[in-house]
Amino acid sequence: MNHNIKIHCVEDFKKVTQVAFNIFSEVHQNTDNRFYIIPGGSTPKQLFNLLSFKINDWKNTNFILSDERIIKDKQISNESMVNEELIERIDGDEKPNLIKYNRAGNQTEVENILESQSPNLTFIGLGADGHTASLFPGNSDIFNENNNVCIKVKNSWESFERISLSFSYLMKSNQIIFLVSGYNKAEALKECLLGAYNPNQFPAQVIFKNYTKNIFILCDKAAGKYIA
Repeated sequence: MNHNIKIHCVEDFKKVTQVAFNIFSEVHQNTDNRFYIIPGGSTPKQLFNLLSFKINDWKNTNFILSDERIIKDKQISNESMVNEELIERIDGDEKPNLIKYNRAGNQTEVENILESQSPNLTFIGLGADGHTASLFPGNSDIFNENNNVCIKVKNSWESFERISLSFSYLMKSNQIIFLVSGYNKAEALKECLLGAYNPNQFPAQVIFKNYTKNIFILCDKAAGKYIA
């Protein structure tokens, strides 16, 4: 295991959320131009809720999701989840800005914004199949990124496409934090950290193997049962 990987395995996901908040708060307080990558799905909701009522200073703050569905129905988008669980819960007029993907498909405007910025902090998840963001196993296109900021992804089991930040862009971050919860993630987390390097099967290994700055793995005991 690389020496830059720090594992924090705690009792439950509530404590995972608190550790994640503490890391975010320290970075946020010591940064002027604040730019963060955040995950979609249900895993980060507790963290977003905590941020919404614990952080008071949101000036110069921009978020972007690690990935998004390219779909017209906004209600099932990650963007909608972030608005509901974080931005709309913040009291006051000063709120963070969420950089939005174009769910119609063309991401040129987003890429132009991101190419000039390096994230202060990246929060991402880990799937039971070893994926992170929308970088899924069995899809060779995710490795042919040519230093692109965004990658379009189409999974055979889904009727829609996804847009994901590329491995190279995720690794521009000053720190990367994996939020991992549940028994169903334990095997993938073990393979990503201790197994043979096989990114076709466990794409998140690309980050664990190649990122040279600090990686924090924040997991509950269920997810960390093979590594704690």
